[in-house]
Amino acid sequence: MATLIKPNEAEVKAQLDCILQGEEFARSPKITHFLKHVVTETLEGKKQYIKAHTIAINVFQKDKNFDPQTDPLVRVNAVRLRRMLRHYYSFEGKNDEVVIDVVKGSYVPRFYFQNESHAASEEITDLVKGHSFPTIAVLSFRNLSEKLSDSNFADGVTHEIVSQLTKFKELVVIARSAINLSEDRQANTQQLKKIIDARYVLSGSVRIDEDNLRINVELDDRVSHSNVWTHSYNEKLSVKGMLEIQDEIAMHVATTIAQPYGVIIRKELAHLNRGLTDNFTAYELFLSYFQFISTFSPIDHFRAREALEESVRMDPQFSDAWAALAIIYAQEYQLSMNQIERDVDVRELANQTARRALKIDPNNSRSRFAIAIAKLINGEIEGSKEDIAQALGLNPNNSLILAQSGLFLALSGRWEKGIEMLEHAKVMNPAHPDFYYFPIAFNFYRQGLFNEALREMNNIHMPEYFWTHFLLTAIYSALGETKLAEKSAHQLQRLYPDIEEKARFELKKWNMQSEFIEKLLNDLTQAGLKIAW
Repeated sequence: MATLIKPNEAEVKAQLDCILQGEEFARSPKITHFLKHVVTETLEGKKQYIKAHTIAINVFQKDKNFDPQTDPLVRVNAVRLRRMLRHYYSFEGKNDEVVIDVVKGSYVPRFYFQNESHAASEEITDLVKGHSFPTIAVLSFRNLSEKLSDSNFADGVTHEIVSQLTKFKELVVIARSAINLSEDRQANTQQLKKIIDARYVLSGSVRIDEDNLRINVELDDRVSHSNVWTHSYNEKLSVKGMLEIQDEIAMHVATTIAQPYGVIIRKELAHLNRGLTDNFTAYELFLSYFQFISTFSPIDHFRAREALEESVRMDPQFSDAWAALAIIYAQEYQLSMNQIERDVDVRELANQTARRALKIDPNNSRSRFAIAIAKLINGEIEGSKEDIAQALGLNPNNSLILAQSGLFLALSGRWEKGIEMLEHAKVMNPAHPDFYYFPIAFNFYRQGLFNEALREMNNIHMPEYFWTHFLLTAIYSALGETKLAEKSAHQLQRLYPDIEEKARFELKKWNMQSEFIEKLLNDLTQAGLKIAW
């Protein structure tokens, strides 16, 4: 790493005063005290005493019995401090000469000059790599129209995109609304892309020419120096109002980028699948949940459970990881995967884990959905429906939660509502996992439309998921395709050796109607399986 020229004590103290006068620090006395303490201790040559235990005592007034291993108070506030420093240097302090930062993994601050361009670039890269969550900066959209008043619409698009993105808890969103860009707007945008402390940068432009509106949007990856996604929107102002267009485009941009299996998560998963690192962050371990959801294979379920348990150990305040872990525990029961003996029933474990996720962040849609799943597997059907509605209310743009909710509602007998939700989720995310097709195939089978059911099953590529072969066996049997039915039954028994004994039990887990269960079991019997009645 390049050697940084160090500012002297007076320069550091002057910079500290500037930071503490910033808007965010002025509203946060505890974080202000935190930063002043670690800077003062460092300047006085006491770096060796800057530990979680001493910070808890001197900053947060804890007693000497404070245990940082069991109480995350200092770690949580350190995360907040780092975020506030990043925000300060992206906006109010973007032209400051001296930089004060606190790198993840240490509470000791570092001081250097910002105009050391090469070295500072390396420092920023280190900070980006240290983030637990992907960070995205939303720059103000440029107004390319001749009318200056059209800048209000460009700003409105920017603010609405930020609003939609913040509903996705997997991202840290940095808004570019605090700076009033100069006339050389394009040059400033390009400069910000290079220096802003975020992994991803979203920028765009707006042009209004009489009745024609064109909005160009692009997402860049600062680490790989690549353009990840671009899209152009063309609208007629005579057909839709400007506010309607603004809302629709903002929602499309946010869902395309931030939703599960959207642009960012697909890129993060590709990075992990290439095995580029062995030193995973809590966030990277959390991504194993999405890997499992795309395959529903027992091995990916096992890996997800191991990874998520490690993720919450590393970051006990990571509500999304707790929620995903609760869902993984629930699916251990629901899908009969990787079941192990514990002191507590796995259904109760799922419930406890979901409630911990919700306690950490009551406004997290995935945490609320985890509560719904925990209730569902414990037979609390009506209660689960209420929590599903609340989860979707918190983030209606999360297509994965929408699809999972649709699946449970459809199989439990609310076919029309469930299928409607699935179809909407498919439109929201064309790159969706294959499981979206399952309820649709079940519904066609239920109606006696077996060829249509088979057509939907042809979209599913989940060979290690026993339900794939369960439904194929029933469909082929209903079609009179005896050999294909027997072949699917053989694969089903390979994946689930006890299926003949437990088929009815597995179907009842989904709260299916009795008549539908009997139809499925009869077709499995016709395929040669000796179903226990």
